[in-house]
Amino acid sequence: MTDKITIAQTGFGMFGSHEVARSIECIVKYGVSPFLGRVGYAHLARELAEIEFEMAAVGARSKTSAEKAAEQYEEATGKRPRTYFGETPWENIINDVKPDILVVATPDDKHFNPAIYALKRGVHVLCEKPLALHVDEAMKLVTEAEKQGLLLGSDNHKEYDPDHLYIARELLPKIGPINYARAYLEEPLDVSTSTFKWVAEEGKKGTVYATPFSYVGIHWISLFQNVYGADNAGNRTMTPVYVSGHGQKNLLRERYGIDAIDSTVVDVVYDNGAKVVFENNWITPEEFCGMVVNQGHEIVGANGKIESDQQNRGLLYWIGKNPPGGQQGKLSQRTANTHFFRKVYSLHNSLPDSYSGYGMDAILAFITSAARVLRKNTSPEDVSGTFIDGRSQILPCAVIEAGNASVWKNQDLLKSKLIPDASCKLDINNGITLTFTDANGVTETETIYDGNID
Repeated sequence: MTDKITIAQTGFGMFGSHEVARSIECIVKYGVSPFLGRVGYAHLARELAEIEFEMAAVGARSKTSAEKAAEQYEEATGKRPRTYFGETPWENIINDVKPDILVVATPDDKHFNPAIYALKRGVHVLCEKPLALHVDEAMKLVTEAEKQGLLLGSDNHKEYDPDHLYIARELLPKIGPINYARAYLEEPLDVSTSTFKWVAEEGKKGTVYATPFSYVGIHWISLFQNVYGADNAGNRTMTPVYVSGHGQKNLLRERYGIDAIDSTVVDVVYDNGAKVVFENNWITPEEFCGMVVNQGHEIVGANGKIESDQQNRGLLYWIGKNPPGGQQGKLSQRTANTHFFRKVYSLHNSLPDSYSGYGMDAILAFITSAARVLRKNTSPEDVSGTFIDGRSQILPCAVIEAGNASVWKNQDLLKSKLIPDASCKLDINNGITLTFTDANGVTETETIYDGNID
């Protein structure tokens, strides 16, 4: 089949160059069919086997990053995609290449512009999480996609973690309903001091308003909303109504001169009385044993408890100072989560043949659904529920915006030597309001978002 589905990607940072790019490389080389059993769509393998894919273009802010992306794709697939760079590379990509699908892997606060530009011009869009940092942006993206009859997806890979699906389908029905829970995801210090230039460099010029909560807390927020907080038919069983967030500024500001939040603790209360505490940071020391993050959660239900340690999945190792290859190892205990994303080796061959893991699955599910719409005359309505769609992310984006709003208001209150009591009320029909006590002891209210958030 010569009529290939064309994919373009904008953004080629830490995640875009690894899990995103490696997943797309596999799909370009082999199609979607070999991987469909992972996401419950093995029954579509024969039907979709003939569909071919092409990575047509890559875009990045710098020429160096764009060329690096093209080289990586060429090495993996045998064909070099066209390169674009600058402040808005997606515009030339859409206008020149006219891809079927645009994958947006730009920094968290820069998803909206490329996504809306592509949707308005008839291109299906897959965004890295979070879909948006503000509810109004998420609503505009969803509205535009539905108006154009296009797919809008979000790469929230934790919703495909087999442990999470087992918890949702097998355990929660037995221990539920949820009374309270705690979820944590702690990123390495390198992320905020080196890897993410939009934190490490911009934070030395002024305040960085993105937080660890918006960066990685969205994983847990979406999981609790759309997997743990929904029945098997996808109907919502709990809705967030109250959010209170607190952030800490110590290490990044004092030691590295970066004006950014070290860590966040955000409480979310749902309409069924459940309370979940979300803990996130991007200052975990290099010496920590996890490769690469510390993550897990605990759920207490009315009839039992679940503990899920996702940093330690059972593989422990130590490497001494003088391994045979000459590379000095770490002296501390290490763990590896091979379930997330890994090279797949044939049994007696040292060369990797492919990649696999739940880090690939949200991308695979979206591209599979887009392929059915593009080549199999399937309607967007008929693929609803077969991938993580934009509409499912409106409430999680609302919680992220509410959490960040209360985190920063509480920072202001602390600076003024006031009690940091800022919190947000979420109302499905009326939006988000922030409440706090001012210096005169008067309760003040600010509107964060005015409108429907369903």
